[in-house]
Formats: sequence, structure tokens, C-alpha cells
Amino acid sequence: MLLCVSVAMDLYRRRISEGRCANCGARPPRPGRLTCAECRETQRKIYLKKRGKGVRNRDDIVADPDTHRRASTKYRNKNREECIKRAKLCQREIKQIVVNNYGGKCDCCGETHIEFLTLDHINNDGPAHRDAVTNGNPGRFYSAVIKLGFPNTLRLLCMNCNWGRRYGHTCPHELDRKKHNCAGDYSI
Repeated sequence: MLLCVSVAMDLYRRRISEGRCANCGARPPRPGRLTCAECRETQRKIYLKKRGKGVRNRDDIVADPDTHRRASTKYRNKNREECIKRAKLCQREIKQIVVNNYGGKCDCCGETHIEFLTLDHINNDGPAHRDAVTNGNPGRFYSAVIKLGFPNTLRLLCMNCNWGRRYGHTCPHELDRKKHNCAGDYSI
């Protein structure tokens, strides 16, 4: 068995090096491919025969948005847990890029846990800015920040400092520093 595989691989490599179809060896391959058009069509027919009548060629699926949407929905429904896990991992990586670019810690108190960090609009124009850059989809805000090149109208704050600014217009840490007339660092 091992000898047959070795002989087949040698034949495969020789056909490629000679500029012939890796499958049949009779015709030149398609541009940028290893097999000729006739072998590709034969492989496609075999694939469709194995998969059944309801399966269409991938090129057809991509060309028809409704078919592509149905195929994507079917895949997501079948692999729900895997899709959720992959999406969360992707969102975490995007947030990590944004956090690292804005210094990796809260500008006010020095908090460094990524779970507590969020972006703050310095000019207090958050809702309008988020809607403008995400077309109403707030889940894509961090991706939009990356595309915008990390604008300087944003800064990194922890949730406590951000909510303090939201309701009191000044973070409690800033009030404490003004009260004690110092620039103390509240990080532990």
C-alpha cells in the first residue's frame, strides 16, 4: 500500500513540474490551478452526485444572496455553540486591540482588567457618534474604532469611572483629587 502511494505521489509531482494536469496528465491545467477544466468538471459532478440533488455548486450559492443566507443560517443552526464561541473569541480579540491601543488601563483610576474597561467619548457625544459609525449596530463599535484609526475623541475608562461621568459629569476620582488638591494614583 505504501509503495502505491509513493508511486502515485511521484507521478503527481512529475505532472505538475512538467506543466500538465495533476489528475489526468493529458492537458494543461487551468491558470493558477493544478487540474484542467475537464478534470474539474468531472470532480464537480462526482461531488454533486455524492451530496444529492438538493446541493448546489458553491459558486451558485455565492452568486445568489438568498441561497447564501439560507446556507449560512442552516450552518449556524446546526453548529450554534461553535459559532457563539467563535464570535465571542473574535469580539474579545477586537476589544483587546482597542484596549492596547488606548494604553491598556483606565485613564482615571488605572484599572487594567479588560472586563472592566470601556471606551468613553470625551466630548459626551456617545450615542450620536456610535450611531454614525456603526449604522445603528452598537455591537460593531470596537471594529469601527479600529477602521477609524483610533480617534483621539475617545479614551479608555473603567465602567465605574465611565458611569460616574455619565451621571455626575465628573468621575468621583477626579472630585477626590480636586478636593485633596493632589494628582494621586488610585491604582493598587
